[in-house]
Amino acid sequence: MKYGLSDSQLQEIITFIRQYPEVEEAILFGSRAIDTFKEASDVDIALKGEKVNHSLAAKMKFNIEEDTYLPFFFDFVAYPTITNEALKKHINAKGIVLYRGNDAGLGEWRECRLGKHIYINSRSIDKNYPYKEIEYLDTGSITGGKIESLQHFELADAPSRAKRIVKDNDIVLSMVRPIQRHYGYLRNTKPNTVVSTGFVVLTNKESIDPYFLYVFLTQDDITEYLDVVAEGSTSAYPAFTPDVVENLSILLPPLPEQRAIAGVLSSLDDKIDLLHRQNKTLEGMAEILFRQWFIEEAKKEWEGKPLCDYVSVVDNRGKTPPNTEEYTPYPVIEVNALGKENRLVDYSVIKKYVDEETYNSWFRDKLQKFDILISTVGSIGAISMFIIELGNIAQNVIGLHAKDISPFFLYQILQYKTDEMMQMDIGEVQPSIKVPHLLSMLIPIPPKNIQDEFDNQLKYFVNKMEYNYNQIHTLEKLRDTLLPKLMSGEIKVEIKEVLL
Repeated sequence: MKYGLSDSQLQEIITFIRQYPEVEEAILFGSRAIDTFKEASDVDIALKGEKVNHSLAAKMKFNIEEDTYLPFFFDFVAYPTITNEALKKHINAKGIVLYRGNDAGLGEWRECRLGKHIYINSRSIDKNYPYKEIEYLDTGSITGGKIESLQHFELADAPSRAKRIVKDNDIVLSMVRPIQRHYGYLRNTKPNTVVSTGFVVLTNKESIDPYFLYVFLTQDDITEYLDVVAEGSTSAYPAFTPDVVENLSILLPPLPEQRAIAGVLSSLDDKIDLLHRQNKTLEGMAEILFRQWFIEEAKKEWEGKPLCDYVSVVDNRGKTPPNTEEYTPYPVIEVNALGKENRLVDYSVIKKYVDEETYNSWFRDKLQKFDILISTVGSIGAISMFIIELGNIAQNVIGLHAKDISPFFLYQILQYKTDEMMQMDIGEVQPSIKVPHLLSMLIPIPPKNIQDEFDNQLKYFVNKMEYNYNQIHTLEKLRDTLLPKLMSGEIKVEIKEVLL
């Protein structure tokens, strides 16, 4: 017996529901689902399906109580008509699936128009908006699903484009220059979180899983299609309109399979995100340790000497090597790969690669592990550390190889002196610094025993960052391999929910 119902009673209920093709899913909720029922408790069942309404729910209640000998009162609820968010949350979190229209689990995939399954820009600030302050997300503040910053405004002082109200599981896509990938899946929103009208905000209907929707919309081929449409627009900036998203064609499996696919991909994404956050935390710990040892407890007797006394320069500037956009094990590290949220080179943004022959013959100097990479043009003073030992540098980046100085201390002190480097800017068209100016910068040098102790502390952090990077790389490759196969149905996933 389950939920106070015998096996035969359960089967009779399922057989009854199966008579109604409008019902795509039937979910037991209330006291019987959470095991607080009494013998005389009603049997509460939520009905899901695009054609489910109050009338159908009332008809089913009447028929099951009149036409069967089941000794219970029934309460059938049309899920699409529920306005009580707490009740919907209870049903989704605690409910027990009694029946699905496709009991086999893996069902037919249907090609359909996306607009049928989403709401677009459904909530905006109006005169009845209750909050005087807002948390605001602009289009340039989120890239590839990562929120870089949120702004806070008094509502009266907010930008005119701060209009769209969002909630958890909403998806935001910047309509301008979609190839820049200013999109994201929103979690942990606040009641006063608002986004720019430069986004199209998509909210899923009951027929589509929100994360499955996000994965579909952020596939490379969809992004590239939206970019082609945007480039062909007549607006001031390359942009697409919301109806372009509504008219996309999507291959949609049954909802249980959507959830299973979304579960696999979101699990990978969450693990990748956790490892990125761990690396960011480790970088913060290294910064705290450096400031405590070498800034707050700095000694006057630590003599400042020119940087050139402690480094040799790796410099391959002058001309760009012959390269390709096709991946090889020899990436060309450029300015945009430096100075991210931790000291690791961001290989994900690299677009240029060379072959083995070019790598061995073209570059005057090779990088060594723990060399410091510094940009000299553009984002001057952007710094990374060469840890992964993959690739080399060419234009606008130099490497510093530490001599008789801790490379970890060198990295931290150069990070600390970023503002000083910015003052060396001599560029007229774009920022730039001369290498001799950089090498003349004075560096206070602590005793070697203190540097060695600092090295021992930092090696743990850096080794952990490197390990995390390798894990991230493995998980990203797995995700990239699985994603197209899962989204096309080539690979099937196990649906863990067990139907009665």
